[in-house]
Amino acid sequence: MSVPKIRHTMEKMAFTPRGQRKSSATCDPVIRMCWNENQLGMSEKAKAAMAAALEKSNYYPDFYAVALKDRIGEVYGLTRDNVFTAGGSSAVIDAIGAVYLEEGDEVLYCSPTFGAYWDMATANGAVPVEVPLTKEMRYDLDGLYQAITDRTKIIVICNPNNPTGTAVGADQLAAFVKKVPKEILIMVDEAYIEYADDPDVHSAVPLILEGYHVLVLKTFSKIHGMAGIRVGYGLACPEIIDDLMRSPGAFNTSTVAIAGAIASLGDRDFLSRSYQMVKNGRDYLTRELEQLGCKVYPSQTSFLYFDAHMDPQDLQAECAKRNILIGAFALSRVSVGNKAQNAAFISCLREILPAAR
Repeated sequence: MSVPKIRHTMEKMAFTPRGQRKSSATCDPVIRMCWNENQLGMSEKAKAAMAAALEKSNYYPDFYAVALKDRIGEVYGLTRDNVFTAGGSSAVIDAIGAVYLEEGDEVLYCSPTFGAYWDMATANGAVPVEVPLTKEMRYDLDGLYQAITDRTKIIVICNPNNPTGTAVGADQLAAFVKKVPKEILIMVDEAYIEYADDPDVHSAVPLILEGYHVLVLKTFSKIHGMAGIRVGYGLACPEIIDDLMRSPGAFNTSTVAIAGAIASLGDRDFLSRSYQMVKNGRDYLTRELEQLGCKVYPSQTSFLYFDAHMDPQDLQAECAKRNILIGAFALSRVSVGNKAQNAAFISCLREILPAAR
């Protein structure tokens, strides 16, 4: 089998937007509003714990990450047997594909969404089956259900969805899960759900406790601000976790990552401040974008998906000329930054968009 061409959408769109200047020697600092990073940084408690862990990093880590799994289990009312850890949620996705997918299997999801699902399918000889989002840019659960065949192995629901920021309500998701054939694994990617403020949107973890064939993905890269540390996890029944422990990356969570993640889970003040920064920034950017004539889709994440009524690649390039990096998909996506970054982005758009002149 030939090696598939990787289509990791997030990574591709951020590095070389069309028209970006190649040299920054005489440029102002670049503002990265393209990768949905936490501009508050990370927990001071996590930093201290990781610094202490460095002193023992000449020793191999606990390959089973027991302390971290126990702490995660406490958070969700589960046990360590329900937790799989890896180097970011993308690594969990890789593990799922390596363990479960075979040639000709189908991976079902809505599009546009996170490019790693396409990668997971094609890297393992499976077929990615893409169902369009609804007109409101939400996951089309009815469409997904109609697309199920006897070759469907995994259904992916990105909730809230990247890049659109929209989310599926918990009751709607539960009803979908309960009618899907039990032999199909339902993977719910909740990388951004901690930013949701819609009372109808919350985690699918209770479905695990009810015995459904659900695997919930989580990450420390977003609200915890630990994107560079690379630690994520999956939650599922013990049988699924046992399967994932057969994957190549099952024992690669580092000593430093384990220490930082445990500490960050306990820093409720930091998590609250991270949430509030994004909530305030999201409200500000939504209001300002709409005043500039943009169509903004309701977001439950740390980014906004919007239609500026110009080619997204052209808008990306124009922003890059002004040292602000944003995403370009079918429409445009901008990460929520801090107050200064958000204001700089809006000022940038006022220069670029015809409607603002």
